[in-house]
Amino acid sequence: MRRQLAFLAWTVPGVAVGVGLITPLTIGPVALVVAGVLVVALMVSGSYRDGSPAGLISGSSVVLFYVAWLNRQGPGTVCTTLHGGGEQCAEEWSPWPWLAVGVALVVAGWVVRRSLRRTSAREG
Repeated sequence: MRRQLAFLAWTVPGVAVGVGLITPLTIGPVALVVAGVLVVALMVSGSYRDGSPAGLISGSSVVLFYVAWLNRQGPGTVCTTLHGGGEQCAEEWSPWPWLAVGVALVVAGWVVRRSLRRTSAREG
């Protein structure tokens, strides 16, 4: 159970890295600083020995899933009716590439964690 919690703890700075990379001109630099502070805190706590830092990879997928969700009605022009009357239209991207890369990052984080755990088990 402790290993799973450590992996989940490492996903938090992964989310911050994802936000930092997708929003470089707004809150991105702040998110990357927060990610750095969290990584240092996790390193000091000693939760890096069992492959848990692979949670960074899986955590960064959260932002991609969010973008896929925001574009769930795309691709193309999507119009919604406003409460006071009228219509609001927006151009949306296809959600599928965002979803695919997000799933790939989750799987990659899991695979890296498993391989790091096997390597550390053989050495120790």
